[in-house]
Formats: sequence, C-alpha cells, structure tokens
Amino acid sequence: MVSLGAPPALAARLAQGLGCRHFGAFRAPPEMLRAAVASKPWPPWLQREMRSNWAGETGAVAIYRGCQAALPRVQCAQARAALEAFAAEHVEAEEAHLAAVAAVVAAPSERSWMPATSFGWGLGFASTAGRGARGMYI
Repeated sequence: MVSLGAPPALAARLAQGLGCRHFGAFRAPPEMLRAAVASKPWPPWLQREMRSNWAGETGAVAIYRGCQAALPRVQCAQARAALEAFAAEHVEAEEAHLAAVAAVVAAPSERSWMPATSFGWGLGFASTAGRGARGMYI
C-alpha cells in the first residue's frame, strides 16, 4: 500500500474507505488525530503541506466570518437571508476542519506566519460588502 508518508494507522483506515465524512458533516476521529501526531517528525514536504493546510483552514474560517460581518450591507432581505444561512453552514464546517488541523499542527513553529486571519476576514468582508451575495458566490 502506498501511504505517501501517512501514519500506518491512518493509511490503513483510508485504504478501508474509513474517511472523515459522516452524512456530509466533517469529523476527525480522535484516534486518527493521535496517529497523525504520533507520526512526527514529518518529512519536510509534509511539514510544508500541513503548514499550508493550517493557513488555508484559518483563512477559510476568517473569510466566512468576514462575510457574516458584512451581511447588514446586503440590501435584499432574501439574498441576505440565503447568504447568512450559507455562511453559517460553511463557517461551522471550516471551524471543524481547523480544529482537526490545529490538533495535529499544534506547535507555533509548525504553523504558517501568513496573516491568514486578517487577509481572509478582509476578503470575506470586502467581497460581501462590495458585491453583496454575488461577491461570495463567485
């Protein structure tokens, strides 16, 4: 089995089709997170990937939080309500992803220095404030 550096326990679960989705909602079983942590130190390429994953999830949460902050600027009540539901669902999913990544990428030295939170929040806010609901969907 080719694992590309995945911990043996995780590689075995993935080979069996035991992923991290359950009825459309993300969940990261604690044993999988522990296996990922136990597999450290990671090869340099995986360290870079995980640093990028952490930054991406951090930025994704911030994008939807920025969108939520700009919702009062959306003039059409129907569009605002639909976007509010969309953002709430997505921020919840991204927070679950970030919690899983943060459990594995725990040390500050493993995380990106990229200003993912401020950049993501600004992007979500500006997209929504500037273009309304269409700014977030495009």
